Amino acid sequence: MCDDDRDNAIQCNVENGQIKFVAAQKNNGIFVSVYNTGPGVAEDDLGNVFEQFYRVEKSRSLQYGGAGLGLAVVRKIVQLHGGTVKMESEEGVWARITIWLPLNTLIS
Repeated sequence: MCDDDRDNAIQCNVENGQIKFVAAQKNNGIFVSVYNTGPGVAEDDLGNVFEQFYRVEKSRSLQYGGAGLGLAVVRKIVQLHGGTVKMESEEGVWARITIWLPLNTLIS
């Protein structure tokens, strides 16, 4: 995973790779999922990707910029709305972020 959270799915993809965006309503909520092919995230790093200032690939930090805050901000916003966020990955193959938000917090 790259460190510029604004467009990770694009910059951290492989040449001719895939990006998939899925949104669906189910279980009284909305699911949003973003998937891409690419370097993925090592299993040891998955538990830390939502921590402030955590950067998976320190060697690429200068190349891509970013402060390691994007996923921490996403997690906080999702939690404040009563939702959940998770990351799944197979290192060297793919990564996916999935967000679930309950409908009752989305409709006012």
